[in-house]
Amino acid sequence: MRAKKIILLISVLGTFSDYAQELTFPIELQVDSSFMQINFYDAKTGKDFAKKFENLDSKKLVLFHYGGSHIQGEYPSSWTREKLTTKYSNGGRGMIFSYSAAKTYSSFNYVSSHKGTWVYGKSFQAPAKIPLGVCGMAVETNELNAKLQFNFKVTLPDEKYRLWVLFENDSLVPSFSVDIDSTKSYLFDCKNLKNVNGKNYFEILHEGTISEIKIQVLDSSLKGFRLRFYGIDVELQKQTGVVYHSLGVGAAAFRSILNIEKLAEHTTLLKPDIAILDFGTNDILYENRIDDKLASEIEKAISIFRSVNPEISIILTSTQDLFNKKKRRVITAGIEFRNLMDSLARKNNCLFWNWYDLSGGIGQVKIWNSLGYAQPDFVHLTIKGYRVKGQLLFESIQRTLGAIKNNPGLANFHVTPKSYENVTFNASTQKAKKMEKINIVPKAGKIYKVRNGDSLGKIAKKNGISVSKLKKLNGLKSDKIKADQIFRIR
Repeated sequence: MRAKKIILLISVLGTFSDYAQELTFPIELQVDSSFMQINFYDAKTGKDFAKKFENLDSKKLVLFHYGGSHIQGEYPSSWTREKLTTKYSNGGRGMIFSYSAAKTYSSFNYVSSHKGTWVYGKSFQAPAKIPLGVCGMAVETNELNAKLQFNFKVTLPDEKYRLWVLFENDSLVPSFSVDIDSTKSYLFDCKNLKNVNGKNYFEILHEGTISEIKIQVLDSSLKGFRLRFYGIDVELQKQTGVVYHSLGVGAAAFRSILNIEKLAEHTTLLKPDIAILDFGTNDILYENRIDDKLASEIEKAISIFRSVNPEISIILTSTQDLFNKKKRRVITAGIEFRNLMDSLARKNNCLFWNWYDLSGGIGQVKIWNSLGYAQPDFVHLTIKGYRVKGQLLFESIQRTLGAIKNNPGLANFHVTPKSYENVTFNASTQKAKKMEKINIVPKAGKIYKVRNGDSLGKIAKKNGISVSKLKKLNGLKSDKIKADQIFRIR
């Protein structure tokens, strides 16, 4: 049977308006839109976050999105980037990296390839073979004529660009060229003092389209030379719009942030305003527990970003539901990880995105898989599943910004995480069974946000409808409600 679909029209400003975004997906995914927001727990954290989205016609907004394999592939982050740059204007492509030379898969948006022998390091390796850059990886070669190549699947438009080629600029660096679309070549000459200058980046100002970038090691008289490459930042020269950096490394856990030797240096250069730390899967999947060191590792990562930019807004996230096929068990530690991120956000004046409850909660990943939204490994999503995640991250940001705009003095904005006390497991398969369906935000119409002390009877009477109609409009199977749920009234 074909799954029924719902269309969510998500309000940015509290009422359904021209800013509403349409998202269609099966109701069986049990997306719980009452959790569709970026939580914050004090007025300053919320105000500082909202301020970063102001005046983007005269300044840039730079985001770092760190995570594991899902962010390396740029699956959800591509969609969030597209929605943000469409709404607030585009400030540039952001970081790209030679995944091919690091012997791993490339981004969803471009293909990387290489020539010659390259040594690589990745952030989940400790210690890494070579120092790592902001992308969480690095590659290096000591071969003449070695190459790195990037081919964008969609040509970057005709604009004025500024590229920063990040590399180790020391006494061992050879000359190299950077060719764009085989029409313009830019030379880094190791003998030219104007290039050396003590900076670990080669700045290129380029005008035109960009579909291909090539880096080639040139002849060098240096003995024992090597080119160590950390990535390329592709931005527009104009200082406006959104720049969204996807900085993922497959298999990386939260502690991987601490292994990036060049993180502070590259963060100083790229100047992020917001850092989304989207880990968790590789922290809990294999042992189904929270490591005793995890909380301190997360706080160390937070301190690194704040040492560079004390005003940076940091968003911690939870994982989605996970199932370990090898051990045939639901990863119940996802609930504990969600609670840890929530508590650390409160303690460290960070923000928190509760993706775990928003995406349906425990036992839901198998349903996502059966509907084509999650991979058969019950860990990764499919492209259309990641599109849902990317869209809902964008919508969560917009809902929080809308709440702050409507109430500039908002002291906090959060929803209490969902309780799973009524979830039972089949001992043989550990398949979670929900005792009741999670509320889904309905189609466009008049809406009502539940307040403390509300009941279905009070809400129905206040809005002139019956309790039975209210339950039918919102797909409720019981009378249980909670503060901050959003109900359709008509």
